[in-house]
Amino acid sequence: LDFNLLLRFFTFFGWLAGWLAWTCVHAEAAPTPLIDLGLTALSAEVVPAESAFPGYGDLCMVEKDHIRVCKPNSKHDVAYKKLEEFIEKSLQEAGIKVDAGDTPENQ
Repeated sequence: LDFNLLLRFFTFFGWLAGWLAWTCVHAEAAPTPLIDLGLTALSAEVVPAESAFPGYGDLCMVEKDHIRVCKPNSKHDVAYKKLEEFIEKSLQEAGIKVDAGDTPENQ
C-alpha cells in the first residue's frame, strides 16, 4: 500500500470536495460482526462517526455494518444509491454531462 499516494489522493479529494461544495460521507450505524460463534457473536463499531467525518460535506449514517456500508449488496442498497447520487451531483456541478448510454450496463 502506497501511503504517500493515499495521502495525495485524500488531499486532492479534500480540495475537490471543497471546490464542488458537496460531499457525502457514509458511516456505519450498526456494529460489525467480528467473530461468529454460533449463538453468540462478537461485534464492534469499526469506524466511529467522529473518525469517519473528514470535516466537510454531509455525514450520512447508514443503518448497516462497516462491511455493508463499504460494499453494498446491490444497486438498490441505500449506500449504493447515496454514492450514485453523489457522483451524479458532482459531475453535474462540474459541468460534465453523462448520458444513460454511458453506463456499463448499456455498453
